[in-house]
Amino acid sequence: MRNSSKNLGVSRVVFTGRKSRKWINTQIKFRVLIAILITVGICSQTSQARTIVVTETDDALLANSANDGRCTLREAINSIRQGTDQPMENGGGPFVTGCNTFGAPFGTNDRIEFSDSLDGQTVSYRVGPNGFGLTADMEFNREARDITLDANGISRGFVVFGAEVIFNNVTLTGGDARNAPGATGGSLFVEQGSTVTLNNSTITGNTAEFAGGFFARGAGTLVRLNNSELTSNVAEGTAGGFTANGGARVEVLNSTISSNTAANLSGAFFAVGSGTQIQIESSTLSANSANDTAVFTVRDSASLTIENSTISGNQATTFNAIGFIGTSGIIDSPPTSVTVRSSTIFNNTTTSGNFAGLGISGNSLVNFQNSILAGSTFSDCFVASGSGASLVSDASSIIQNPNTGTNSCASNARTGIDPNLEPLGDNGGPTMTHALGSGSPALSSGRSCLATDQRGELRPPNGCDVGSFEGEDEASFFIMPIPGRGAVIFPL
Repeated sequence: MRNSSKNLGVSRVVFTGRKSRKWINTQIKFRVLIAILITVGICSQTSQARTIVVTETDDALLANSANDGRCTLREAINSIRQGTDQPMENGGGPFVTGCNTFGAPFGTNDRIEFSDSLDGQTVSYRVGPNGFGLTADMEFNREARDITLDANGISRGFVVFGAEVIFNNVTLTGGDARNAPGATGGSLFVEQGSTVTLNNSTITGNTAEFAGGFFARGAGTLVRLNNSELTSNVAEGTAGGFTANGGARVEVLNSTISSNTAANLSGAFFAVGSGTQIQIESSTLSANSANDTAVFTVRDSASLTIENSTISGNQATTFNAIGFIGTSGIIDSPPTSVTVRSSTIFNNTTTSGNFAGLGISGNSLVNFQNSILAGSTFSDCFVASGSGASLVSDASSIIQNPNTGTNSCASNARTGIDPNLEPLGDNGGPTMTHALGSGSPALSSGRSCLATDQRGELRPPNGCDVGSFEGEDEASFFIMPIPGRGAVIFPL
């Protein structure tokens, strides 16, 4: 039910229950979408780019006439790297590109698009073991055709050297870095000072010794996953999904990291080194597996923030079904740190060995806020004996089965209670979540409430639900729109 009244030109909207909350969410999202469309329209009229259109599914250098309209991925990348669509030297001999190019001069927002005939097709490429070198700024597929870029299991996919690269609506697959230098980063190797953004894209079916999906290293390096998937990549050693080290930053937003496998350590990701930062927001990490630590390892002064996210259904063979934080017997300076806010960590298991889901060691600091940790095979968490590590929780969080005694990680959390979660499923939003069952102790018992849940549904400012999912109980707040300035949320 929704009531509104006018007062000095400002609407007061009161809503209670599911239908009215959905309505107000729709209104807000609609207005945001309109603003985005207006902005995109303005930008499209004022910005220019050098655009090259790929027309071929193979990547051979074509013996064609210049500008005849036939263009391979290799020719398009070479044109941008060398800043020309004229005949270029390649391997000691000249070749002629047939790529049609148009727009601003090279070096100005260079773009690689794909012809209509390639929509839904796979574009293959075959290069040396190190992969395609991307040394200039470029954007792939802004027109958002359905394109798969396949390295055919011959080489690593791409190496980015100090450039800004954007992938839109592409699938990166078939990368194999086992014969590349360092045997690291099956699909992408992102060097220091580079920025790579993946929008509505998928990294899948890639292989490496380390970091089956991608590898990011060095200060000033940034990899962003927006509404994307990192899935079914394999590491024969460590980190099925990705590795970040040396001060690199990885941001995961509204994305899924699933079904990645490491033969040794860290099914999803491995973060190491001072200044290395991992930010996971409104995302789901599920069905990843490894012998040791099914999801993540964070150590040597790296930091991890998990917000409005779900970690579920991951499996380790022996140790730590969720992850390991810190380095055994080592004092990190600054300490390795992990912050978990309004997230759900549930049903992560080990097939053998009597080890907790989440292990904390060294002098690591873990901050647990308004979150659920439950359903691990043995205990949900432990702090290594004699270490200076700690897990600090607020009083609203639920840790169902902490390791007790001298190695307790219970802190201030509510313990020994079943959070009563529904199976992982599609409950709206871009990623999978655990809905709260009837009578769940997580209902309306939260503190430090974020503005929305993992799906983007609004939360009340006080008494929200614990974890990543906000249920449909009766609302106790109203929204006051402010023309031209958004809205303010007030408790009733």
